[in-house]
Parts: sequence; structure tokens; C-alpha cells
Amino acid sequence: IPPEPEPEPTYEEKKRRFYWVFFLFDFDRDILNEEFYKDLHRLATEMRNFPDCRFEISGYTDARGSHEYNDKLSKRRAEAVKKALIEKGISADKLKIVAKGKRELQIKEAQDENQHAQNRRVEVRIINPENK
Repeated sequence: IPPEPEPEPTYEEKKRRFYWVFFLFDFDRDILNEEFYKDLHRLATEMRNFPDCRFEISGYTDARGSHEYNDKLSKRRAEAVKKALIEKGISADKLKIVAKGKRELQIKEAQDENQHAQNRRVEVRIINPENK
């Protein structure tokens, strides 16, 4: 007897699971790499499935540079993604920017450029009270 198929997640489960990590940036840059525009389109399409939700766009940097500089750079990165999402038809009032700088590194002891690149990212997640 084949196993029972997994039930389709509920809307609330999908909201809790909504989490995107991508948009890696070049060192010291806040311009989206073209390779991520397809992902951006998919993200905007997925966001439309949650019309009652707000989204947090968090920008990050690698560990190099001062906190002050990296906070500003991470904010510009998050703003670049926000601007691109607005251009894709997502309402600005649904989008909140957070600048995390180098506070939450994916790879804490990055040794090479590829590892540093993983820290230069933007994350997008739903921020409704039940998801915090």
C-alpha cells in the first residue's frame, strides 16, 4: 500500500514558512546582480499569494568594514530589493526595511570571497504578529 500523500499545507502554515534568502551582492555594492531578477519575479509572484501580509526585507553585509558603514550599506541593499519589488507591483506599504549590517553572518568565520559573498544577502519574510 503506498503511503498517504502529505496534506496540502494550510494558508497559515504557508505564511509561517514564507522565507526567501537570495540576492547576493558584490563586495561594497548595493546593485542587484542581474542573475537574481528571475528570482525577484518569482518572489513577487509568491508575495501576491499573501494579500493580507506585510513583508520584512532585511539587508546584510559581510564582516569587513565598520558597523556604521555596513549598516548603511545593508539598508541600501534592502532598499534596492524593495524598489525592485515595487516595480513588480508590490505595494510599498506592505514592505518594511531592516538594516542588519554584519550582525547576523551566515558564515561567521568567512575565509574566502565565496564565503564572504554568502553573507552579502537580502532576506524576505512575512511579518505578521503570529509569525514573530
